[in-house]
Amino acid sequence: MPESVHLCDFPLPGGLTRDEALENQMTQVQEVVGLARQLRADFNLKVRQPLAALHVVCRDEAILDLVRPLADIVADELNVKEVRFGRDETALAELSAKVNYKTLGPKLGGLMKKAVAAVAEFTPAHVATLLAGQSVEVVLDGRTIALEPNDLVIQRTPKAGLAVASSGMLVVALETELTPALVQEGHARELVNRIQNLRKESELDVADRIALSITGDADLLAAVEAHREMIAAETLAEKLTTAAGGGDLDINGHPCGLVLAKL
Repeated sequence: MPESVHLCDFPLPGGLTRDEALENQMTQVQEVVGLARQLRADFNLKVRQPLAALHVVCRDEAILDLVRPLADIVADELNVKEVRFGRDETALAELSAKVNYKTLGPKLGGLMKKAVAAVAEFTPAHVATLLAGQSVEVVLDGRTIALEPNDLVIQRTPKAGLAVASSGMLVVALETELTPALVQEGHARELVNRIQNLRKESELDVADRIALSITGDADLLAAVEAHREMIAAETLAEKLTTAAGGGDLDINGHPCGLVLAKL
């Protein structure tokens, strides 16, 4: 055995080559996860609160084919129950176009005001043409002008119950509506986190079994009962009792008290 790993040479690849296809696949997965994580942050959706579904939409089926086999990983990373794939982003958001003053202004000069009015009349078909990377022609003062995709900005207004983000052709949307079952699971996961912190503060060994007592209001105790097995398994609680009451902790707006003892 070497005296220290810091004194060893870097290992050699041993003839192994990079799997560029796998790297490309994971790059797409990371893009999806990154967009959705930012949505959680932007919309104050706590990481421990499970959500019903993530929608992944792209006009390029090849990109969807890269992400689809790793849907379980995506769901686990984002704490969603399901990942759904599609190619029509109008199912997630209302699309509209606005002029990009930075690129179009120098081209049109005094015609910009009329261009703004013309773009405001664009139909979904016009927007679809732009998203496909093609130009759209407009007539301004008798002149036919081709507006390129980079001359316009596509705006997405999420449909009710969705939070939407995009990057290039990739669009992701989180379902933000919380059912009572999802809310209860969110409470239970938050409880597990607080109990694990209390275990650390109590300097328990990771294998120590505990007796656990939880006090809270009716909603919190209902969540405990619905997820009793999960809470006990995650925290190694061989005994778990509950009682109505309060405490110093706040579990998603519900007062809670925790008492644990090593068995």
